[in-house]
Amino acid sequence: MNRGLRILVVSQTNLKHVGGLERVVNEQIEYLERKGFEVEVLSVDKTTNHLTALSRLRFRLNAAFVSLKSDIVIAHGSDGAFVAICGLITRVFGKSRRLVTFTHGIEQRLRQIEQKNQWGIRRYFAELQSCWSVRYSYMTVVMSNEDKDWLLGNYVASPEQLYLFRNSINNNYRSIEFKSRRKPSYSILFVGSPIYRKGFDLLLASFVKVKQFYPCARLTLAVGDKELDLSNIDGVEIVSLSSDEESINAYRSHDICILPSRFEGLPLSVLEAMSCGSLVITTNRCGMKDVITSWENGILTELDVEEIVRAILWSWEHWGEVDRIRKEAYNSVREWTWEESFSDLISHVIKS
Repeated sequence: MNRGLRILVVSQTNLKHVGGLERVVNEQIEYLERKGFEVEVLSVDKTTNHLTALSRLRFRLNAAFVSLKSDIVIAHGSDGAFVAICGLITRVFGKSRRLVTFTHGIEQRLRQIEQKNQWGIRRYFAELQSCWSVRYSYMTVVMSNEDKDWLLGNYVASPEQLYLFRNSINNNYRSIEFKSRRKPSYSILFVGSPIYRKGFDLLLASFVKVKQFYPCARLTLAVGDKELDLSNIDGVEIVSLSSDEESINAYRSHDICILPSRFEGLPLSVLEAMSCGSLVITTNRCGMKDVITSWENGILTELDVEEIVRAILWSWEHWGEVDRIRKEAYNSVREWTWEESFSDLISHVIKS
């Protein structure tokens, strides 16, 4: 690799947060600095949802002009408008820049609009920004084969514009030893944001039904500092996981890690749970089905409350079989490293 290259990492999110996107960006920054690249980072001190229109525009313009002195720009959590601004400015100034855009939610936003039948002006601008994001990027990074196929079919003329990236686990998770569990504790863990895209409504509906069969069942929601009023549902606890140690303890102390998402890339919570030997129950969507073979190293379901409930009940009633699935999950992600994932990506960008 040419270590003289200057790389700008842009993240329209607060990198002090502990969400999946923030961890991917921080892992990438650490890797680039460790390899001796000259790295500059631009991020915000709030989440994207809390930025005003003016502050968002100011951030985009600043990042676009800073990118003029960078050889490679890697944009995370960025919308199509930012990519278009950055692409146009570099073209106007006659600079050849390699803009690499991670699609954290570009196609997901459109899918959600389709599912909710939200047509009109909102859909028009979402489609326009998605087109911009691909058109003005040197390379668009996707997190799953499903996303790759979807973008190819809708917006991208050439598959050379897409790069399939694989999220990984850090050394703290790879050093965990697998332990068999003689009996279930009837506990379920959810790690993520309590939002529609993550299937939070499906999760709560499923847990209410599970309680009818197992009144002792417990649901732990690791949703950060979100304020939720779930006092009407018995057996629910809300926690915040602020370190790998806390997360590992949570994964290992629960029978099931559940993620009934409608749209995803490749969630870190799924990989981390598997590396801790947890039984993962998730929906047959996006990156989850690239990693999990149902009934071999996890359980995949449709977006259906009854099917999710059946998967949970089956696991507690067939715990001996679950132990085999947990062991296979543990083994299947042991060798996944950020070093390998980022090395392949950067090499591809430089050589292509």
